[in-house]
Amino acid sequence: MSIIDRIVRLCKADIHGLMDALEDKRLLLKQSLREMEEETEHEQRRYGHLLATRRRLAAEADRTRSGLDKLEGELDLAVASGHDELCRSLIKKRIGLLELYDARGSAMAELDAAIAAARDKLEHQRLACDQLKLQADEYLRRSASYAQDMDAYPQHEEHSRSATLDPAVELELLQRKQAYTQRAPQSAAA
Repeated sequence: MSIIDRIVRLCKADIHGLMDALEDKRLLLKQSLREMEEETEHEQRRYGHLLATRRRLAAEADRTRSGLDKLEGELDLAVASGHDELCRSLIKKRIGLLELYDARGSAMAELDAAIAAARDKLEHQRLACDQLKLQADEYLRRSASYAQDMDAYPQHEEHSRSATLDPAVELELLQRKQAYTQRAPQSAAA
């Protein structure tokens, strides 16, 4: 090994050591928690948007169904009175409304699948976030400056409640919940 290679390795080692010293593990952990919570909030908003879109589409489908029912009554009256031109016009309108109703039904089926996927993703993110909070709490508890960090560490109602409990028990509970949510869709499909 040449002297230059050894000097390069020594410089790299010193740089990595310097970077490790500059990084504050507690700050990185808190930032990771914030990012995970922001991602979970984003997913919650997306899920809420999907639900609102589904409700709006269902209301539109109900209005279309009501329009079809009303049109059927008008069509029956037109047939009974013998107005063929009016019947043709109403039948064309009925065909268009049926196509619209079917399209809305298909869109709602697609939305239902997207809602189910978003709900599963959100639940997994919440479990992962809770798990990370427990692990972060345990790490901060072990750190020498845990008492100083309590003011800066984000306190949530769920976190405060779980902080008084045994972290190992809480971690296993979260893991069991996650395993259950993964098994539940499989047993429902069977």
